Amino acid sequence: QGSGAGRFLPLCVPSTSGAELFKTAAEALAHDASNNNFDVRRIVKELRVGFYDCMKLVNYVRESVAAGVLVTEASLVDGTDKAWMDDKYLIPFMENDSLLFELDGALGLDAESGDAEDPPAQSDSESTRVRALEEENEALRRAVQELRESLKVAGTFIDQAD
Repeated sequence: QGSGAGRFLPLCVPSTSGAELFKTAAEALAHDASNNNFDVRRIVKELRVGFYDCMKLVNYVRESVAAGVLVTEASLVDGTDKAWMDDKYLIPFMENDSLLFELDGALGLDAESGDAEDPPAQSDSESTRVRALEEENEALRRAVQELRESLKVAGTFIDQAD
């Protein structure tokens, strides 16, 4: 890292003038997470957005920061700030923004499908609920099987009575 060694500008820096540039997009995004409390990786996972939405997000943040407007991670994740979703942010805010060219790799996105590679993990309560539903499903299968067997016996008994 260092001003002369890199070409990637962190998102939360208003201009390239005097800014520290990083060798990789991942380093620039990590800088934002650790120094500016703005973790793009977390935002992408929380919102479950694809490649093109990530582009919009980057351009929106770049434009806002340049205008002196504070964009918070919380406002994006909780949905109070939805302005970034506008398709106008598909147009790069900065000419030749290196970060946009490396965004898919830095965030682990599949540019073809637009999905993040790692699906969010299930919470403990979701896992518990799934287990309970699986157990209920198995109990219902057993009950249906027992009912079928009872109907066969009843049918045999009725046939014998005739």
